[in-house]
Amino acid sequence: MHSSIINRVEIHGFTFEAHNLGVAEKEKSAIYTLGYSRGSITNISKYAVRVLTDDGCKGEQVTHFGTQAALARTHRLTPTLIGREAEMREAN
Repeated sequence: MHSSIINRVEIHGFTFEAHNLGVAEKEKSAIYTLGYSRGSITNISKYAVRVLTDDGCKGEQVTHFGTQAALARTHRLTPTLIGREAEMREAN
């Protein structure tokens, strides 16, 4: 049985405007407490990761948090995935 071997990982960053989303009215002093805020527009940054294998399989995920720190960690870890078996998610 042939295992799918990861041969490419792509990272795609994107930003979009979220209308009526801003610092929640009751939490104006809090940091990163987003919620409904009538008339507000907030730019949301995220990134997607696509993993491709030698036999044509692919997996895709859009991150929940798109912070610069998370993106930097993803870029740093990406090369370590190349050559690994795609089904071995628990492997170190």
